[in-house]
Amino acid sequence: MSTTWLGTGRALALALALVPVPAAVAADPVVDEEPSDEFVPESERARQREMAQGSVREPMWGHLTVGLGVRQIGEDEAGFAMSLEADLQRKGWPVGLLFNMNVAIADGPTLTDPWFGTETTNIEMLDFGLGARKVFARGKPVQPFLSVGGSVYFASVDTCEYWAYCSESLDDDVTFGPFADGGVFFVTRGVGVLGFRVRYSVGDVTLLGREVALDGVDVQVSWGMRF
Repeated sequence: MSTTWLGTGRALALALALVPVPAAVAADPVVDEEPSDEFVPESERARQREMAQGSVREPMWGHLTVGLGVRQIGEDEAGFAMSLEADLQRKGWPVGLLFNMNVAIADGPTLTDPWFGTETTNIEMLDFGLGARKVFARGKPVQPFLSVGGSVYFASVDTCEYWAYCSESLDDDVTFGPFADGGVFFVTRGVGVLGFRVRYSVGDVTLLGREVALDGVDVQVSWGMRF
């Protein structure tokens, strides 16, 4: 009997020795594997190479504004003026690019006709300009700027009332002239911006056989956005 129990105990001990016992092993830390190159677009790999080389360019920034004001045409005449302007800057550029379009209308010469008597005229002007603008104190609430450039001026004279449609003008001419301006942007909340600028431009056209100087000062208040 004792021999039987002894043999049974030895058999159980042997069976337990053969059963694998799980050891307490510390869990390996989770390591984020980088994605395989085959899943990364070529454009992304190129951007990563540029970042590693320090050649990634900073995005463009600038202002887009609409302005209203008064423009002097010649020595005595002044009229309503409106403009659309955009300037583009990038870090590393000494100056930014400036694109602008201006519209102005002012009183023109008085015509005398033996049949119809005297008749007043209007001088209408449209110009497209390209230049360079330096904006100072980027990131500040007040940003002064200076600009220089040149514009192509399209001038015409007609007898229509202000803003009235005319099928044809009495005369027109085209010229080119330089301009220079200075002003300041006031940054508001969000992307809004208010502006003030004073511009002096030079140009001469011939209308109705008379030389008309487009030289004059243009003063405008503007509003728009920065980006």
